[in-house]
Amino acid sequence: MCPHSTAGPDGFSAHFFQCCWEIIGQDLYGAVLDFLSGSTPPKNFTTTTIVLIPKIEAPSTWKDFRPISLCNVTGKILSKVINNQMAKLLPKIISPSQSDFVQGRMISDNILLAQELSHCLGKNGSLSNTIFKLDMEKAYDRVNWTFLYHMLVRVGFPTHWINMIKKLIENCWFSILINGEGVGFFKSTRGLRQGDPLSPTLFVIAAECLSRGLDWLFQQQPRMNFFARSSKNISHLAFADDIIIFSKGTRKDLKTLIEFLRHYELISGQRINKEKSSFTVDKKTSNMRIRCIQQVTGFRLKYLPITYLGAPLFKGNKKGALFDELIQKIRNKITGWEKALLSHGGRLQLIKSVLSAMPTYLLQVLKPKYVMERIERLFNKFLWGNTGSHPVPAKLSYIASPNWKRMCRHRKEADKQIFWSLGKGHISFWFDNWIGEKPLFEILPYFEWNTTPVNNYWENNSWNIAKLREVLTADMVHQICQIPFDVDTSDTPLWKLSGDGIFSMKATWNSLRQTRATQQLVKEIWSPFVTPTMSVFMWRLINDKLPVDEKLQKKGIQLASKCSCYNHVESLQHVFIEGNGIRCVWEHFAKKFNMHLPNTDNIVLLLNYWRISALGQNHIRMIVPMLILWFGWLERNDVKHRNKNFNSERIKWKVHQHIVTTFKSKTTKRINWKGDRFVAKSMGLELGSQYKPKIKIVKWTKPELGWIKINTDGASKGNPGRAGAGGIARDEEGAVILAFYEVLGETNNTFAEVFALFKALQLCQTENIPRIWIEVDANCILHLVQQSEKAHWPLKHMLTHIRLMLKKVEYKITHIYREGNKAADYLANLACSTNSSKLLRGEEIQGQLCSAAAARLHFAATVRCSAAAFMVMQIAVSVLLLPQVCSCFFAAAAANAFLQLQLASLLLLLCSCHSAACFNGAAAATTSKRRYSDEDSSQFREFPKPLLSFCQNHGTVTAAAFHCNDLAFTAAMPLVVVAAASNFRGHLCEDDPSHFRNPIMASSFFCLWESQTQPGRGFSASYCFCFCCKPKKAATAAAAAVQPQLLSCPQADHGCKSTTEGYGYLGQNHGTVTAAAFRCNDLAFTAAMPLVVVAAASNFRGHLCKDDSPHFRNSW
Repeated sequence: MCPHSTAGPDGFSAHFFQCCWEIIGQDLYGAVLDFLSGSTPPKNFTTTTIVLIPKIEAPSTWKDFRPISLCNVTGKILSKVINNQMAKLLPKIISPSQSDFVQGRMISDNILLAQELSHCLGKNGSLSNTIFKLDMEKAYDRVNWTFLYHMLVRVGFPTHWINMIKKLIENCWFSILINGEGVGFFKSTRGLRQGDPLSPTLFVIAAECLSRGLDWLFQQQPRMNFFARSSKNISHLAFADDIIIFSKGTRKDLKTLIEFLRHYELISGQRINKEKSSFTVDKKTSNMRIRCIQQVTGFRLKYLPITYLGAPLFKGNKKGALFDELIQKIRNKITGWEKALLSHGGRLQLIKSVLSAMPTYLLQVLKPKYVMERIERLFNKFLWGNTGSHPVPAKLSYIASPNWKRMCRHRKEADKQIFWSLGKGHISFWFDNWIGEKPLFEILPYFEWNTTPVNNYWENNSWNIAKLREVLTADMVHQICQIPFDVDTSDTPLWKLSGDGIFSMKATWNSLRQTRATQQLVKEIWSPFVTPTMSVFMWRLINDKLPVDEKLQKKGIQLASKCSCYNHVESLQHVFIEGNGIRCVWEHFAKKFNMHLPNTDNIVLLLNYWRISALGQNHIRMIVPMLILWFGWLERNDVKHRNKNFNSERIKWKVHQHIVTTFKSKTTKRINWKGDRFVAKSMGLELGSQYKPKIKIVKWTKPELGWIKINTDGASKGNPGRAGAGGIARDEEGAVILAFYEVLGETNNTFAEVFALFKALQLCQTENIPRIWIEVDANCILHLVQQSEKAHWPLKHMLTHIRLMLKKVEYKITHIYREGNKAADYLANLACSTNSSKLLRGEEIQGQLCSAAAARLHFAATVRCSAAAFMVMQIAVSVLLLPQVCSCFFAAAAANAFLQLQLASLLLLLCSCHSAACFNGAAAATTSKRRYSDEDSSQFREFPKPLLSFCQNHGTVTAAAFHCNDLAFTAAMPLVVVAAASNFRGHLCEDDPSHFRNPIMASSFFCLWESQTQPGRGFSASYCFCFCCKPKKAATAAAAAVQPQLLSCPQADHGCKSTTEGYGYLGQNHGTVTAAAFRCNDLAFTAAMPLVVVAAASNFRGHLCKDDSPHFRNSW
């Protein structure tokens, strides 16, 4: 919703709601849910102010005004929620003749069709052809509510949905804004509010009665059809209330049409304005026929050219005179600006505003060469002075239907870009391009080419291989058999140059034009955080277009040149970098940002230096140098033309004020200061609390009974690059049925993802699996599969195959984060790394996973990892997987002194533990990275049922028997006690020990970490292992492991209220570390931390990252 749209009666604009969302968001969200649940919205939600906008320059009657409704944002939100859902259905509900407010349909389509049909007036004996242009009087205000509800029922909307719409349009109270004050407070009994997001959709549905009625009428009375060259009859075109009807002009046909229109007026509440409605016939039509039409209809006669949707309809070639009104409007606006002394940036902004106010679609559809030259000349002259345009010469057609002739002129080039997606197979087998490269007659020198359709080579909804082999080679037959088709759909032409296969001028132009490599610096100068004037100035500076003295001298202008410091020629380098005054400005801001200026006089290099140091696009470090250059230029102009003294402090102050102003106006946001919050603080800007990411718990879940869950993924190294696809299928118990990985060669991620799903469905079809739950980690795959209208055309065949296979089974398809899709991700990457393909079943899968774990452990053992993280990994792998995995670590430890301590600690730990089952739970909980996941339980499925010896089902966890749905453990933790104690749900909050389902068991095993500072060595570590017999002692020991330095410094402020209070509270809660004992609001656990209980009892508000200790507010 546009933040700057006009507010409703309550005075709150959308900008207010966006800025204060943290305060009011939950309340508004609850109100929307109440409305969707059936409640009537409060009166103040739908209260509306009516503003009367004059249609003409000197309005004198109420008809000369257009009522626009100013709705409250709360009411707009309710309407927009309903409208967003209904808009998805409009393409299926609304007939093709109506193109307004329907996704995928454009106003230019109506203009082109109307233009083509207007050429058929008076041709080939079609003097009876007549075009009727209808004008509906107050179309929105006259909609009958009863008729609207009936239409909603007829198109299939359910009762509860219609009731919600009733509450939005019937529960409205209006006031009229006169001279700035609201007058009256009343309800209405009909009509739709112009300004309500839902009104256009409802109006189009109500007007659908007219469209379908006209189509039905012309089908029942074929004699009424407009005589045209095309085989398809077009009865009318509609764009909201702009309706144009194409019919015969005989008296009988006219009476039938007018009777139908009167009946539509009676039931819908609409009224045709006969004074503004008109009919058009050929100039050769007899006066008798014209009088007959006038008597029956009451409409006025208008000859071509006429105006439809702002565009002229005419016969023959485009005439410049038809566009004189448009040219005059542009000239009138520019004339008033030429007298003002505007900068180039100001002129550019005005030109943009003029173009946006003009009907740009008119120039996209109808672009006469002469008119375009005149418009370009006007804008060029206004922007640059006397600069004119030099368009490429192009001949125009001088025969009928110039649009069609101009398109046919480029037929050879266009044919190469048209590709057919097979449906019913009515296209030509030889002469249409449906195999992807070129038509078959260009590929194979066959002597019996004919117009045989493609479906002639089908049999029982599949390819007739025997018949194909009669005319094609074996390779071509194999290629064609891979092409799917759906006999329930029509053959669809696709445009190769656009991603979705739909023709667009933008995609075509981008493929034809020659472009230079994009310069990132040039993109950055057009930042929304600087004015257009500044952007134009930066563009001129980078391209060496500023009129400094040195530049003027090179142009032959003789003048004495001195800089403001009186000891150097005025050049770009001196004005913006080398001058004493400007140099101290650069140094001032470099010091603010803790930067060292490079020793260069090149402005582009200096800007790139600041740009590279910025953390993201539109960062403050990219804005500051542009402001320095801009205000430095203004200071130079003041010195040169106003005889002022150069003042560097004034430049600093202006830069500072601009930054403050943009921040207060919400132009710059907190993210633009990433990494430089201290600079904002020094400028007195309050950025608010640091962003605290919300933790999302990701977990692979088993399918329901009788269902098979398929996880698929694709990977491309380089995108595009070497690619692979992988997938795994598991049953309701988590048991793996099959898995696969397949190498795909050079392609992109999207193709790999789609192919992985395609391959998985093929395997399911082979295995006769009737119920499938598909889980993918790419949202784009869901959209491609579920939305058949638009898709990337190279994937069209594969997606068609996927949809056909899905029709044969019961299925559901959902999205899961990558952390919950680890098994499929591993298989896809395995295909890339090994450059091989394989189908795995049963024990092959377990062996493959164990081999992968061993390989990863060998890699980790050769790298100096953090001691705590490395030890946890060894525990997890050595206990859970196979003995040969540990051998990799032992071999690496023998050659690495650093790892010997880890090996000794590992052996001690394994020998001291009561039961290896506790380590099962520890390792099972260590599968997360940035999000938490215990997915891929198949890797741990084959362990003994063992947890009984440890805790008798009191919370010990493995990935196979994990009933902890909201686990939030980290891979950084030696999770021994945690695994036994937890089975908890969510984060622990202050005074909330209930989050632990079971208290820590008396036999729990703790691995504590002691840290102490030694001179010259920093921190060194040793391991201490102890058994705790009682829960309170165990909790105290855990707390000691959290902040060991507090033992020697009880009053140190490390986030606890006090050591004694914190530990006492901790002990009383049987191991629950609460916010009272551990207040670290911005905690972000890292792999470098030996956190035992802390991570389990987190109440943390951060994210996990490896060796990223700066994320801790307090370092211990």
